[in-house]
Amino acid sequence: MKQFETRFKQVDVLPMVKHFMDELALFNLFKKYVRAAPDSLADHAESLCILTANIICDNKPLYKVKEWLSNYSDGIVDEPLEANLFNDDRLARALSALFNADRHSLMTEVSCNSISVHKLLTDEIHNDSTTVTFIGNYKNPDPDAVKLKHGHNKDFRPDCKQLVFGLNITSDGHVPLSYKLFDGNTNDDVTHIPNWNGLRTLLEKEDFIYVADCKLCSHKNLTHIAQNGGFFITIVPKDRKEVKQFLKQLKSNDIEFKDAYQVESSRKKGKVNIFKTYEADRTKKGFRIIWVHSSSKQEDDQVRRQKKIDKAMVALEELSPKLNAYHLKTKKEIRAAVDIICKGIKEFLDVKILTERKQIKVKISPGRPSLKSVYKNKWEFTHSIQWELNKQALLEASKTDGIFPLKRYKMTSKTGLSESLEDYLEIILDLEKSNKVARAKDIAEKMGVLRGSVTGALKNLAQKGLINYEPYSFITLTKKGLAIAKEITRRHNVIKAFLQNVLLLDADRAEENACRMEHAMDKTATDRLVQFIDYVYQCPRTGDDWVHAFVNYYSKGEKDQKICKKCLEDCLTRFKEELRIQ
Repeated sequence: MKQFETRFKQVDVLPMVKHFMDELALFNLFKKYVRAAPDSLADHAESLCILTANIICDNKPLYKVKEWLSNYSDGIVDEPLEANLFNDDRLARALSALFNADRHSLMTEVSCNSISVHKLLTDEIHNDSTTVTFIGNYKNPDPDAVKLKHGHNKDFRPDCKQLVFGLNITSDGHVPLSYKLFDGNTNDDVTHIPNWNGLRTLLEKEDFIYVADCKLCSHKNLTHIAQNGGFFITIVPKDRKEVKQFLKQLKSNDIEFKDAYQVESSRKKGKVNIFKTYEADRTKKGFRIIWVHSSSKQEDDQVRRQKKIDKAMVALEELSPKLNAYHLKTKKEIRAAVDIICKGIKEFLDVKILTERKQIKVKISPGRPSLKSVYKNKWEFTHSIQWELNKQALLEASKTDGIFPLKRYKMTSKTGLSESLEDYLEIILDLEKSNKVARAKDIAEKMGVLRGSVTGALKNLAQKGLINYEPYSFITLTKKGLAIAKEITRRHNVIKAFLQNVLLLDADRAEENACRMEHAMDKTATDRLVQFIDYVYQCPRTGDDWVHAFVNYYSKGEKDQKICKKCLEDCLTRFKEELRIQ
């Protein structure tokens, strides 16, 4: 009888993993960028493909890879593999070669292949950061390298040093596009400016919308993005002054929110989340604050608050029989315990500590009690607690349920350009008047931004046909760009004249406010403002005296009707004299 040799090979998910690795051409890319010695028994590309498959397929990756590989020795790369070749030493040498290779170009090609093969969208990019924990004694030989530091460890290992790793990925498919390393003790709020600068370089433009959590909402971060021509949307932290003021106003007044849109809830099937918005006053920097009301968040806020109240009431019930013993004998001790229980919901529960007293006799003479024993009267205090819901506080809190504030900056003027691009046109026109032509370094100096920021903005303006621009050459306005720049300059000068000559602001403040206001006014509003200024100085009822009277009105509060009557009489007298002269 003929004997057969039977061998078993594990399949598992490896065929699917290999299919996607082949689609991305990983083996060819590793072979291109991570070259091995000609006389090597195994190519680095083979080792790296094995490690990639091992990380994806094995529940204990990078551990006993040779033994794991023996179950899969066919099909990981183009040719059958000999598992014994891939020991720890060979795999380590492949990783070292990968470290020394051009990893940036390699990752760029892998990402491009992923986007191309799977036809992924790249119009939305997500960013997040995490920590990479290091165990052991590591040294930093390069003084320019990022530093291992103790920080807020997301692996819950505060005893270990770490690095902060920030990653940008496509929303569609989660393909990595760029990354940035930071020192281990770096807070998230300081990572946004370098991340935004990196995205600007990657995308070669500034006018994308940068969306981030409340860590973005710092004066430095927002000003940097706005001044460099970018847009952003971020959550405003709860401890900000404008948030506290609005929530206080909302509790005492009814504010009308406008319907924005509705969408099916991603968490509760069949439930619709309705969004409403209300736009508050702008900040001093001109940033918009949009208050959003979410019907889904409203329900969640109500449920969350009620759970906290119920939990506190149960804890108060459990506390009651423990009073007047051990560490709960005094009113101060009981109050401290109640405060801990009611933390976060103190305004919703009115807890009273009641005290009863009764007189008791206490023996003060020595020895056993007898007819001759001496007693004295003493007050004994017994404490108890009572609580009830504060319905008024609950009603006021319900008005803020579902509310959260967004701060945004996407100011587009009547010209269809952002504020930043309008400022660029205005500066180019000014430079053309003084120097005949504009140069990128002069524009950067006047804008107070980096040269790289100017390049992106100039490309954008050139694409819109507003300027003539080539790298390393002079910049001039086109006919269309010149018309827009003149209109922007005209608006600026008119508003500044009104603020300075009519409202009597000082020159610096008038200039600052004019820069913010000019982008929101169209030609009709500008013309009307010019006519109003002319009217102020030409109408006999106004003129310089009228402007100076306004100074007294706002600075001294002179609102007396007698003063107004005298002013009118002087005006009539002066007008009659002018008519007599004519």
